[in-house]
Amino acid sequence: MVLFFLVAMVAAYSNRSLIFDQRTSSNQLRATEAFEAAEAGVEWTLAQLNSGLTDNTCKPSTTEDDDAHRTFRDRYLRIASTVAATGLPNGAVTALNNTDNTSIRVRCVFSGGDPDSIAWNCTCGQRNVAVDPPSRPAGNQPAPAFTVSFAVDTAANVDQDPLPRTAIRIISIGCSQTGACFRSTPAADASSSVSAIYAHVALRPALRTQPSSALTVGGNVNALPAGGFAGGASVRLINDPQVAIRANRVAVSNGFTVVAGGTVATANLDPVSMPGTPGLASVAQNDATLVPAAINAAAFPPAGLSSADRFFVLHLGMTPDQYRRQPAVVVLDCSSVCSAAKVKTEAARNPGSPIWLTGGGGLLLDEDLGEQNNVANGSQPAARGPLMLVVEGPVDARSGVDFWGVIYGRSADWIWTVDGSVSIRGAIIGEGNFSVVAGASLPQLQVDYSDAQALGVFNFLRTRAGSYARVPAGWRDWYAE
Repeated sequence: MVLFFLVAMVAAYSNRSLIFDQRTSSNQLRATEAFEAAEAGVEWTLAQLNSGLTDNTCKPSTTEDDDAHRTFRDRYLRIASTVAATGLPNGAVTALNNTDNTSIRVRCVFSGGDPDSIAWNCTCGQRNVAVDPPSRPAGNQPAPAFTVSFAVDTAANVDQDPLPRTAIRIISIGCSQTGACFRSTPAADASSSVSAIYAHVALRPALRTQPSSALTVGGNVNALPAGGFAGGASVRLINDPQVAIRANRVAVSNGFTVVAGGTVATANLDPVSMPGTPGLASVAQNDATLVPAAINAAAFPPAGLSSADRFFVLHLGMTPDQYRRQPAVVVLDCSSVCSAAKVKTEAARNPGSPIWLTGGGGLLLDEDLGEQNNVANGSQPAARGPLMLVVEGPVDARSGVDFWGVIYGRSADWIWTVDGSVSIRGAIIGEGNFSVVAGASLPQLQVDYSDAQALGVFNFLRTRAGSYARVPAGWRDWYAE
């Protein structure tokens, strides 16, 4: 009897340890599922912030100008392009909440099932419009889920000083079971775990700094053909800071119309600067800081960069390869010439995305591209707005075309064929030499830097266009069993 009692005690103790281990493993499994779902929510949200138009199921859309088919940014973020009092770039970002100040949430559930077709099934809410959460997949399989919202950090809810106004906090709550996440207030229960991850993201702008002149080149501005402007000029460059001042904006321009690393052929060039200043006084040539050979590794340490690449870094803030690989950048194959219609289609489906035209075919500007920055501070939805184009080939511009934005050329000898009247409201930047040749009619290329500054073209490209990325060390996670 004593031996039987001892055996029974050992069995009971072993069974107790087994049950404890099973419960611990089950809790660990649920907690891991919840944490990985929350982490997936952060990465998924970051990818969505860098995507184009989406529908209410968060999938890519080609429908334009429709409240139900907007970019993820426009659905959830309010971005101020300028400081109202000065017109200087602002970029302050806040969460776009419902009118009752509740968060607009994204809800996603793991589909499970066939490994070849698994995905996150999601619903993307709209402001003041109720959107039902996605359905749980059928069967008894695990169904982790996450819900995402946005908030601005303050000293009250972080253990450090608030981040810059250009950063936004992603709040991703992951759940081991669907129901725990899709309640009005996500919470764990006896059969599920909840994990929360806060991650800070900020915009890497399409245009790091506003160019200093209407035309900036690393090489020479070559001899220009006779044109259709008064006096036979073929290229007119306008940089009058008074235009911005009259538009109640601070003039950040110094009035230069051309800044070149080499020489500037002023014949058939019509530079227009601030009143009382001779046009030719606004032309700066032989600027050694722009000469590709002078932009050396001592100034830009990354190894393996050519002098042209360093010119790119000087103006756009990262190497060409880094810029092109940004998630929001649209890359078009222009081995054969790319028409304006092709570029316009991508711009309409990916508002705020820089567009990189690869190949030697270049760009055919045969219709208008870009738009005036009509976006008031924080108004929604954002206009498609001005464009940031990086062009590897030549540009063929046809009469009557208007372009809003900045065109950056990567050619050592960049040639513009101008046929008639062409208006660029923004700026042109080229790594090498810049040439204009006549088309079928007298060329009239006008680059209006002043009008672009007054209408917020550069501010748009610096505060609303570009890619979102995680802020280093800008995340934190919590667990709840």
